[in-house]
Amino acid sequence: MYPIEYPLWSLLASFGRRLTVRMDVLHDEEVGVYVATSKDMNGLICEADTMEELKAEVERVLRDLVAFCVRGKNPALPVVEWPTV
Repeated sequence: MYPIEYPLWSLLASFGRRLTVRMDVLHDEEVGVYVATSKDMNGLICEADTMEELKAEVERVLRDLVAFCVRGKNPALPVVEWPTV
């Protein structure tokens, strides 16, 4: 697998190469939501009530962001590296 933060990741994704993206997750107790961001993928910010919902939302957003970056081709969805709790 190839990390998204490395050079030429979008070119490799366009050829179907599996990518990885590291996530940072925090729980905002004041409003009761989980928030996920990634330094590897600019623009990736997701929020959900549960971790399960957050993981599903991250996958949906990643699919859209990667497809946008490789200009509409059908790349493989990146493997998400979740932080250990």
